Amino acid sequence: MKINKVTLLLSALFSSALSANVVVEATSDEATPIVEVTGGNVSFDRAIKNTGNEVLNLRYYDTLVFPNGELYNRSNAANLTLTAGQVFAQAQPRISVLPEFPAGEYKYILSVYNKVTGEITSANFTFNKKYSEHESRSCAEILANGLSTGSGVYSIKPDNVQSPYKVYCDMETHGGGWTLVGIKSKTQPNVQVDELLSLDQKANVITDQKWAGFKYTAQEMLVTADNDTAAILDMVTLNSANCTPLANSLTDDVLAHAESAGCTGAGQDYSFLNSAKFKTSVYDYSNTKFIIERFGNGWGVGGNGPYHYNAQNMWLYVR
Repeated sequence: MKINKVTLLLSALFSSALSANVVVEATSDEATPIVEVTGGNVSFDRAIKNTGNEVLNLRYYDTLVFPNGELYNRSNAANLTLTAGQVFAQAQPRISVLPEFPAGEYKYILSVYNKVTGEITSANFTFNKKYSEHESRSCAEILANGLSTGSGVYSIKPDNVQSPYKVYCDMETHGGGWTLVGIKSKTQPNVQVDELLSLDQKANVITDQKWAGFKYTAQEMLVTADNDTAAILDMVTLNSANCTPLANSLTDDVLAHAESAGCTGAGQDYSFLNSAKFKTSVYDYSNTKFIIERFGNGWGVGGNGPYHYNAQNMWLYVR
Protein backbone atom coordinates (compact mmCIF):
# COMPACT_ATOMS: atom_id res chain seq x y z
CA MET A 1 0.00 0.00 0.00
CA LYS A 2 1.36 3.41 -0.84
CA ILE A 3 -0.03 6.87 -0.25
CA ASN A 4 1.43 9.78 -2.15
CA LYS A 5 0.95 13.40 -1.27
CA VAL A 6 2.17 15.12 -4.38
CA THR A 7 2.57 18.89 -4.45
CA LEU A 8 3.88 20.18 -7.75
CA LEU A 9 5.14 23.77 -8.12
CA LEU A 10 4.90 25.16 -11.63
CA SER A 11 6.45 28.48 -12.66
CA ALA A 12 4.68 30.15 -15.58
CA LEU A 13 5.51 33.28 -17.54
CA PHE A 14 2.65 35.66 -18.21
CA SER A 15 2.37 38.42 -20.77
CA SER A 16 3.42 40.88 -18.07
CA ALA A 17 6.65 38.85 -17.73
CA LEU A 18 5.92 38.43 -14.04
CA SER A 19 6.17 35.00 -12.45
CA ALA A 20 3.08 33.31 -11.07
CA ASN A 21 2.83 29.95 -9.31
CA VAL A 22 0.09 27.37 -8.99
CA VAL A 23 0.27 24.65 -6.34
CA VAL A 24 -2.05 21.62 -6.47
CA GLU A 25 -2.62 19.30 -3.50
CA ALA A 26 -4.65 16.10 -3.13
CA THR A 27 -4.32 14.13 0.10
CA SER A 28 -6.31 11.18 1.44
CA ASP A 29 -7.65 11.63 4.98
CA GLU A 30 -6.43 8.21 6.11
CA ALA A 31 -2.81 7.17 6.07
CA THR A 32 -3.62 3.87 4.37
CA PRO A 33 -7.07 3.95 2.73
CA ILE A 34 -8.43 0.44 2.18
CA VAL A 35 -11.96 -0.12 0.88
CA GLU A 36 -13.74 -3.32 1.88
CA VAL A 37 -14.94 -5.93 -0.62
CA THR A 38 -18.49 -4.60 -0.13
CA GLY A 39 -17.43 -1.10 -1.23
CA GLY A 40 -17.20 2.19 0.64
CA ASN A 41 -16.02 5.79 0.50
CA VAL A 42 -12.59 7.39 0.46
CA SER A 43 -12.48 10.92 1.91
CA PHE A 44 -9.75 13.36 0.94
CA ASP A 45 -8.77 17.02 0.86
CA ARG A 46 -7.82 18.97 -2.22
CA ALA A 47 -6.57 22.49 -2.79
CA ILE A 48 -5.42 24.75 -5.62
CA LYS A 49 -3.26 27.71 -4.57
CA ASN A 50 -2.06 30.82 -6.34
CA THR A 51 1.25 31.69 -4.67
CA GLY A 52 2.13 34.39 -7.17
CA ASN A 53 1.27 38.05 -7.66
CA GLU A 54 -0.97 37.80 -10.72
CA VAL A 55 -4.48 36.53 -11.39
CA LEU A 56 -4.56 32.92 -12.63
CA ASN A 57 -7.18 31.70 -15.11
CA LEU A 58 -7.39 27.95 -14.63
CA ARG A 59 -9.48 24.92 -15.49
CA TYR A 60 -9.48 21.87 -13.22
CA TYR A 61 -10.75 18.30 -13.47
CA ASP A 62 -10.30 15.04 -11.56
CA THR A 63 -9.79 11.50 -12.79
CA LEU A 64 -9.92 8.06 -11.17
CA VAL A 65 -7.61 5.40 -12.60
CA PHE A 66 -8.94 1.85 -12.10
CA PRO A 67 -6.64 -1.13 -11.35
CA ASN A 68 -6.77 -2.22 -15.01
CA GLY A 69 -5.62 1.23 -16.16
CA GLU A 70 -9.02 2.47 -17.36
CA LEU A 71 -9.73 6.16 -16.72
CA TYR A 72 -12.95 7.50 -15.23
CA ASN A 73 -13.60 11.26 -15.28
CA ARG A 74 -15.32 11.98 -11.98
CA SER A 75 -16.63 15.40 -13.02
CA ASN A 76 -16.74 17.82 -15.90
CA ALA A 77 -13.88 20.30 -16.15
CA ALA A 78 -14.62 23.56 -14.32
CA ASN A 79 -13.19 27.05 -14.73
CA LEU A 80 -11.42 28.68 -11.80
CA THR A 81 -10.01 32.19 -11.36
CA LEU A 82 -7.63 32.79 -8.46
CA THR A 83 -6.39 36.20 -7.44
CA ALA A 84 -2.90 36.65 -6.00
CA GLY A 85 -2.50 34.52 -2.88
CA GLN A 86 -5.98 33.01 -3.14
CA VAL A 87 -6.65 29.36 -2.24
CA PHE A 88 -9.46 27.18 -3.58
CA ALA A 89 -9.93 24.33 -1.11
CA GLN A 90 -12.41 21.50 -0.64
CA ALA A 91 -12.40 19.50 2.58
CA GLN A 92 -13.49 15.87 2.56
CA PRO A 93 -15.05 15.30 -0.84
CA ARG A 94 -15.61 11.56 -1.23
CA ILE A 95 -14.84 8.90 -3.78
CA SER A 96 -17.60 6.27 -3.79
CA VAL A 97 -16.29 2.78 -4.53
CA LEU A 98 -19.14 0.45 -5.46
CA PRO A 99 -19.19 -3.28 -4.57
CA GLU A 100 -18.95 -4.23 -8.25
CA PHE A 101 -15.78 -2.19 -8.75
CA PRO A 102 -12.73 -4.44 -9.27
CA ALA A 103 -10.25 -5.06 -6.47
CA GLY A 104 -6.76 -3.59 -6.58
CA GLU A 105 -5.00 -0.24 -6.49
CA TYR A 106 -6.76 2.95 -7.61
CA LYS A 107 -5.22 6.36 -8.26
CA TYR A 108 -7.05 9.66 -7.84
CA ILE A 109 -5.60 12.54 -9.91
CA LEU A 110 -6.47 16.24 -9.61
CA SER A 111 -5.26 18.16 -12.67
CA VAL A 112 -5.18 21.92 -13.21
CA TYR A 113 -4.80 23.49 -16.67
CA ASN A 114 -3.38 26.99 -16.98
CA LYS A 115 -5.38 28.62 -19.77
CA VAL A 116 -2.65 31.19 -20.44
CA THR A 117 0.44 28.98 -20.59
CA GLY A 118 -1.21 25.67 -21.55
CA GLU A 119 0.67 23.86 -18.79
CA ILE A 120 -0.89 21.23 -16.52
CA THR A 121 -0.14 20.75 -12.83
CA SER A 122 -1.40 17.64 -11.04
CA ALA A 123 -1.42 15.84 -7.71
CA ASN A 124 -2.48 12.30 -6.82
CA PHE A 125 -2.91 9.70 -4.11
CA THR A 126 -3.64 5.97 -4.21
CA PHE A 127 -5.96 3.64 -2.31
CA ASN A 128 -6.84 -0.04 -2.49
CA LYS A 129 -10.04 -2.06 -2.68
CA LYS A 130 -9.73 -5.43 -0.99
CA TYR A 131 -9.83 -8.64 -2.95
CA SER A 132 -12.44 -11.20 -2.16
CA GLU A 133 -11.10 -14.73 -2.19
CA HIS A 134 -12.54 -15.57 -5.61
CA GLU A 135 -11.09 -12.41 -7.17
CA SER A 136 -7.56 -13.65 -6.50
CA ARG A 137 -5.95 -15.27 -9.52
CA SER A 138 -3.89 -17.80 -7.57
CA CYS A 139 -3.08 -19.12 -4.13
CA ALA A 140 -0.11 -16.73 -4.10
CA GLU A 141 -2.47 -13.75 -4.48
CA ILE A 142 -4.75 -15.07 -1.73
CA LEU A 143 -1.72 -15.21 0.57
CA ALA A 144 -0.45 -11.79 -0.52
CA ASN A 145 -3.92 -10.25 -0.04
CA GLY A 146 -4.09 -11.46 3.57
CA LEU A 147 -6.96 -13.90 2.90
CA SER A 148 -5.18 -17.13 3.82
CA THR A 149 -6.52 -19.24 6.68
CA GLY A 150 -3.92 -21.97 6.18
CA SER A 151 -3.55 -24.77 3.66
CA GLY A 152 -6.79 -26.03 2.17
CA VAL A 153 -9.40 -25.41 -0.52
CA TYR A 154 -9.94 -21.88 -1.88
CA SER A 155 -11.65 -20.29 -4.88
CA ILE A 156 -9.57 -18.45 -7.48
CA LYS A 157 -10.25 -16.78 -10.81
CA PRO A 158 -7.28 -16.70 -13.19
CA ASP A 159 -7.47 -14.27 -16.10
CA ASN A 160 -8.24 -16.96 -18.68
CA VAL A 161 -11.53 -18.19 -17.15
CA GLN A 162 -14.98 -16.61 -16.83
CA SER A 163 -15.95 -18.01 -13.43
CA PRO A 164 -14.07 -18.79 -10.20
CA TYR A 165 -13.20 -22.39 -9.42
CA LYS A 166 -11.82 -24.26 -6.42
CA VAL A 167 -8.22 -25.34 -5.94
CA TYR A 168 -6.04 -26.73 -3.18
CA CYS A 169 -3.55 -24.20 -1.78
CA ASP A 170 -0.43 -25.02 0.23
CA MET A 171 0.04 -21.91 2.37
CA GLU A 172 2.97 -23.12 4.51
CA THR A 173 5.58 -25.04 2.51
CA HIS A 174 8.63 -23.03 1.41
CA GLY A 175 6.93 -19.66 1.76
CA GLY A 176 3.40 -20.81 0.85
CA GLY A 177 1.12 -19.56 -1.89
CA TRP A 178 1.38 -22.76 -3.96
CA THR A 179 -1.52 -23.84 -6.21
CA LEU A 180 -1.79 -27.62 -6.66
CA VAL A 181 -1.98 -28.41 -10.40
CA GLY A 182 -1.23 -32.12 -10.61
CA ILE A 183 -0.30 -35.36 -8.84
CA LYS A 184 1.73 -37.56 -11.17
CA SER A 185 1.72 -41.31 -10.58
CA LYS A 186 4.51 -43.78 -11.28
CA THR A 187 2.09 -46.52 -12.34
CA GLN A 188 -1.29 -44.99 -13.21
CA PRO A 189 -2.24 -42.94 -16.29
CA ASN A 190 -2.96 -39.29 -15.54
CA VAL A 191 -6.57 -38.11 -15.73
CA GLN A 192 -7.69 -34.50 -16.14
CA VAL A 193 -10.20 -33.30 -13.55
CA ASP A 194 -12.16 -30.07 -13.17
CA GLU A 195 -11.29 -29.81 -9.49
CA LEU A 196 -8.11 -30.98 -7.77
CA LEU A 197 -8.94 -30.41 -4.12
CA SER A 198 -7.10 -33.10 -2.18
CA LEU A 199 -3.52 -34.33 -1.86
CA ASP A 200 -4.96 -37.85 -2.13
CA GLN A 201 -6.28 -37.40 -5.71
CA LYS A 202 -3.36 -39.34 -7.14
CA ALA A 203 -2.89 -39.54 -10.92
CA ASN A 204 -5.16 -36.48 -11.33
CA VAL A 205 -4.12 -33.22 -13.02
CA ILE A 206 -6.02 -30.03 -13.82
CA THR A 207 -7.51 -29.56 -17.27
CA ASP A 208 -5.46 -28.13 -20.13
CA GLN A 209 -7.55 -24.94 -20.11
CA LYS A 210 -6.90 -24.33 -16.42
CA TRP A 211 -3.22 -25.22 -16.80
CA ALA A 212 -2.96 -22.59 -19.56
CA GLY A 213 -3.85 -19.97 -16.95
CA PHE A 214 -0.69 -20.80 -14.99
CA LYS A 215 1.81 -22.00 -17.59
CA TYR A 216 3.13 -18.56 -18.52
CA THR A 217 2.01 -16.49 -15.53
CA ALA A 218 3.48 -18.55 -12.66
CA GLN A 219 7.13 -17.94 -11.81
CA GLU A 220 7.98 -21.11 -9.91
CA MET A 221 6.97 -24.76 -9.73
CA LEU A 222 7.23 -26.80 -6.54
CA VAL A 223 7.76 -30.54 -7.02
CA THR A 224 7.40 -32.81 -3.98
CA ALA A 225 7.73 -36.60 -3.68
CA ASP A 226 6.64 -39.26 -1.18
CA ASN A 227 9.73 -39.06 1.01
CA ASP A 228 9.65 -35.26 1.52
CA THR A 229 12.10 -34.76 -1.32
CA ALA A 230 11.27 -31.43 -2.97
CA ALA A 231 12.57 -28.84 -5.41
CA ILE A 232 11.58 -25.40 -6.63
CA LEU A 233 11.94 -25.08 -10.41
CA ASP A 234 12.09 -21.96 -12.57
CA MET A 235 9.04 -21.67 -14.85
CA VAL A 236 10.76 -19.42 -17.40
CA THR A 237 13.52 -22.00 -17.82
CA LEU A 238 10.99 -24.82 -18.13
CA ASN A 239 9.03 -22.91 -20.77
CA SER A 240 12.17 -22.25 -22.80
CA ALA A 241 13.67 -25.77 -22.62
CA ASN A 242 15.36 -26.44 -25.97
CA CYS A 243 14.18 -30.03 -26.53
CA THR A 244 10.68 -30.08 -25.02
CA PRO A 245 9.37 -26.81 -23.59
CA LEU A 246 6.99 -27.10 -20.67
CA ALA A 247 4.04 -29.19 -21.85
CA ASN A 248 0.64 -27.73 -22.67
CA SER A 249 -0.94 -30.71 -20.93
CA LEU A 250 0.06 -32.13 -17.55
CA THR A 251 -1.01 -35.57 -18.77
CA ASP A 252 2.13 -35.73 -20.95
CA ASP A 253 4.83 -38.11 -19.73
CA VAL A 254 7.65 -35.65 -20.48
CA LEU A 255 6.77 -32.26 -19.03
CA ALA A 256 10.04 -30.52 -19.98
CA HIS A 257 13.37 -31.57 -21.50
CA ALA A 258 16.58 -29.60 -22.07
CA GLU A 259 19.92 -30.94 -23.25
CA SER A 260 23.37 -29.44 -23.72
CA ALA A 261 24.12 -31.33 -26.97
CA GLY A 262 21.31 -32.81 -29.05
CA CYS A 263 18.03 -34.11 -27.63
CA THR A 264 18.73 -37.84 -27.31
CA GLY A 265 18.28 -38.16 -23.56
CA ALA A 266 21.66 -39.89 -23.36
CA GLY A 267 25.11 -38.87 -22.18
CA GLN A 268 24.09 -37.33 -18.86
CA ASP A 269 23.94 -33.80 -20.25
CA TYR A 270 20.14 -33.55 -20.02
CA SER A 271 17.53 -32.05 -17.72
CA PHE A 272 14.09 -33.64 -17.41
CA LEU A 273 10.91 -32.86 -15.54
CA ASN A 274 9.49 -36.37 -15.82
CA SER A 275 10.85 -38.62 -18.55
CA ALA A 276 9.18 -41.24 -20.73
CA LYS A 277 10.87 -43.98 -18.69
CA PHE A 278 10.57 -42.42 -15.24
CA LYS A 279 7.27 -40.55 -15.07
CA THR A 280 7.89 -39.14 -11.58
CA SER A 281 11.40 -37.77 -11.81
CA VAL A 282 13.60 -34.69 -11.97
CA TYR A 283 17.03 -34.74 -13.62
CA ASP A 284 19.13 -31.58 -13.77
CA TYR A 285 22.34 -32.50 -15.60
CA SER A 286 22.32 -30.04 -18.51
CA ASN A 287 23.77 -26.55 -18.70
CA THR A 288 20.15 -25.34 -18.56
CA LYS A 289 19.30 -25.76 -14.89
CA PHE A 290 15.63 -26.25 -14.01
CA ILE A 291 16.17 -26.31 -10.23
CA ILE A 292 16.38 -23.11 -8.19
CA GLU A 293 16.53 -24.82 -4.80
CA ARG A 294 16.11 -28.40 -3.55
CA PHE A 295 15.23 -29.95 -0.21
CA GLY A 296 15.34 -33.34 1.51
CA ASN A 297 17.71 -36.30 1.40
CA GLY A 298 16.28 -38.10 -1.62
CA TRP A 299 18.61 -36.52 -4.17
CA GLY A 300 21.39 -38.33 -5.97
CA VAL A 301 24.18 -36.65 -7.92
CA GLY A 302 25.16 -37.76 -11.40
CA GLY A 303 26.39 -36.14 -14.58
CA ASN A 304 26.61 -32.43 -13.84
CA GLY A 305 23.83 -32.12 -11.28
CA PRO A 306 21.22 -33.68 -8.98
CA TYR A 307 18.45 -36.13 -9.78
CA HIS A 308 15.48 -37.79 -8.10
CA TYR A 309 13.57 -40.52 -9.91
CA ASN A 310 11.02 -43.30 -9.62
CA ALA A 311 8.93 -41.79 -6.82
CA GLN A 312 5.55 -43.45 -6.32
CA ASN A 313 3.85 -40.07 -6.66
CA MET A 314 4.92 -36.52 -7.44
CA TRP A 315 2.89 -33.45 -6.48
CA LEU A 316 3.14 -30.39 -8.74
CA TYR A 317 2.37 -26.87 -7.52
CA VAL A 318 2.91 -23.43 -9.05
CA ARG A 319 3.06 -19.86 -7.76
